[in-house]
Amino acid sequence: MRTVAGELGYGTGEGVRVEASWQHRNFINPEGALTVRGIAGTQEQMASVELRRSNFRRRDQTLDILALASNVNRDAYEARTLRLSGLIERQSNIIWQKKWTWSYGADLIATDERGIFNDINTKETRAFFIGALPLSLRYDGSNDLLNPSTGFRLGGRVSPEVSVKGSNTTYARIQLDASAYRPVSDSVVLAGRIRLGTILGAESSEIAPSRRFYSGEAAPSAGMASSAWAARRIRRSDRRVRSRRICPRSTHPSQSVRRQFRSGPVPRRWHSNHGRHAGSQ
Repeated sequence: MRTVAGELGYGTGEGVRVEASWQHRNFINPEGALTVRGIAGTQEQMASVELRRSNFRRRDQTLDILALASNVNRDAYEARTLRLSGLIERQSNIIWQKKWTWSYGADLIATDERGIFNDINTKETRAFFIGALPLSLRYDGSNDLLNPSTGFRLGGRVSPEVSVKGSNTTYARIQLDASAYRPVSDSVVLAGRIRLGTILGAESSEIAPSRRFYSGEAAPSAGMASSAWAARRIRRSDRRVRSRRICPRSTHPSQSVRRQFRSGPVPRRWHSNHGRHAGSQ
């Protein structure tokens, strides 16, 4: 089974954006999907190849291998990046909603970035070579995976990293997420979400701008917030707090229109995708 997808859109925060992808769902038999994806936009250009093996060694466990090259221009920084990553993840689904899910993997990153380091009034360009071991653990205490109305969810992510630039710099990126759901009537659910993040072990001048946390964001794509926030120094153990109400409909101003079709007799359809935010991890 092969899938071709495309997207053309414009957002006030990201400009023009064109995305296309091709996927072979059974490239490696069984359940080994190969995806080739490209983005051409005002602020982002990217090409990637991803191999994803479903039910790897056990049910609902995936192996994901990604090779990526990107050029990103944000208010906070500019980055030209090469990345190779591997991830094993335990997943939940609508057939078997799991209380506990987790993931672990490894990242190798080579990036050339222009941003703020020692002087908050001056942008510099520096090269970084980064190795990371991201780990995550999530607990789902909600009553429904797709449409929760009661319960809560907790998630934590720790990424020990080594940055090589003249001398080795070690630090840890830590992120905590929590969301809760409470019905107030038969048709209305009150929901809330909070995210906490911190970086331990290094000063901001020693960390690549694309690996920092930024406050004041409406979405998890780092560096999309105002440059005034981005210029703020991230000191050791400095906590960045972001919160957002979860609403039934996104209020983000960017909108895009996606056209997706598959090979074979499946008819072409137009889809409206409200509030889609660009970015990569």
